[in-house]
Amino acid sequence: MKRLILLFSILLISFFYKVFFAFCIEHQPGIGIRLREETLDNYLFLKTAPLLSFWDDSSVLRFKVSLWDKIKINNSTSIYLRLVTEPRYYIGPHEVTLDHAHNIKNFDQDEILIDNFYLEVKKPFNLPLDLKIGRQDFLGEDMYGEGFLIFDGTPGDGSRTFFFNAIRARWFIQKNHTLDFVFISNPKTERYFPIIHPSYKDFTSEYFMLYYHGKKRLIATDEKGLMIYGKSKLFKNLTLEPYYIFKEEESWGFNPNLHLHTFGIRGVLNWKEWGLRGEIATQNGRYSGTKDVSGLGGYIYLNRIFKEIPFSPKFEIGYVYLSGDNPHTKKDEGWNPLFSKGAFINELYSYVILVENIFKNGPMPAYWSNLRSLVFNLYLSPYKDLKLRLSYQKMWAVRTPYFPLTAEQMAIDHEAALLRFFWGAMISGEDKDRGQGFTIEGSYKFKPNITGLLKYEHFDPGNFYTSKTRDAKFLRIQLEMKF
Repeated sequence: MKRLILLFSILLISFFYKVFFAFCIEHQPGIGIRLREETLDNYLFLKTAPLLSFWDDSSVLRFKVSLWDKIKINNSTSIYLRLVTEPRYYIGPHEVTLDHAHNIKNFDQDEILIDNFYLEVKKPFNLPLDLKIGRQDFLGEDMYGEGFLIFDGTPGDGSRTFFFNAIRARWFIQKNHTLDFVFISNPKTERYFPIIHPSYKDFTSEYFMLYYHGKKRLIATDEKGLMIYGKSKLFKNLTLEPYYIFKEEESWGFNPNLHLHTFGIRGVLNWKEWGLRGEIATQNGRYSGTKDVSGLGGYIYLNRIFKEIPFSPKFEIGYVYLSGDNPHTKKDEGWNPLFSKGAFINELYSYVILVENIFKNGPMPAYWSNLRSLVFNLYLSPYKDLKLRLSYQKMWAVRTPYFPLTAEQMAIDHEAALLRFFWGAMISGEDKDRGQGFTIEGSYKFKPNITGLLKYEHFDPGNFYTSKTRDAKFLRIQLEMKF
């Protein structure tokens, strides 16, 4: 039955493709190839789990291929389709488990899936409205702010995809004033479109595996959202962006169903060589039948560019605050990053916090919460096509951490009991000094469609972690081509 559905879907797409090609006034196909080598050392357990060193250290080759086409039906209507796959070859020590630890290999040939597929209609019936309906990214010109709360709808597969299954309506109230209405529905595994060659892994572990019933797990659990996002350019150099976001997370593991409301505002002020930007948001909601939740999060950055100095340096200093849970209250005050589980201030550290937040986010990185950080960034342009970034991050916890599960819960879940052992070996539970991170990143544009990238990150753990922990390291070498 599944094969018949897949065949029907391919034939249907092929038919509509030919129809649209015949009637379209513009046709923009393309291909993207990304070659990436990544090496990570001590990035999950900080060397505190020697028996799991095959997870804590990893060197992998990633080969991402994207095929897309934008079909312009008329001046106001277009359809965009993009397919993607990202085979990986694990050099070691981590390898790919194919079926319940009995068949281990180095090569993961990955799935071929629909990454984007949406209909875009601009000013229908001459109304001051734009519509985008279907699977889409909120990146680039479609990004909301800096991605603080809306960034990656599929964090479980890394940077293979970022999509949201969404309906977006943008109302042009007047010049320089817009209001977006966005509905989001993201299941934890692919549900809306067929997959060519689904994953051969068939684990159903809630906490250890990024595969669920033969498919890659995109998020911890099914998520839905509704957002109202305004953007107003009040003056030439001042922009304000107020918003409201509702999010529902389906129950899983020991987490009941969550309903969460987030109210926030972002502002950007530029004056000559100076820039100031910031964002603040409050959260409140409830886990069904258990306890209320609340949170406070935000950031502020001040920057200055020195155009008269060689290399045109830009210096930036910032402060980040994400609330943490107080175990002595009946509420959960921990910050929920909503749909923004990405690199944020340090990509390597987004993996280090996985064990700490695994009961809220499952076996995937970047659940940013319980964090205070000072960030220093320096941007340089030694040559026209060469960009450099140097970054230092000093990080603390807002609250002293604690293991969230009770003895009764661990007694009925052996995975949870095992995680308690790893958690205790890694996290001290006695101090708030998380440590410090360093980033060196450079990109060079060889040609307009060919870009190279080199990135190194280092994390030095503080007393938030036990004395057994060791430094974590991350190296990425990348070549990206678009045609």
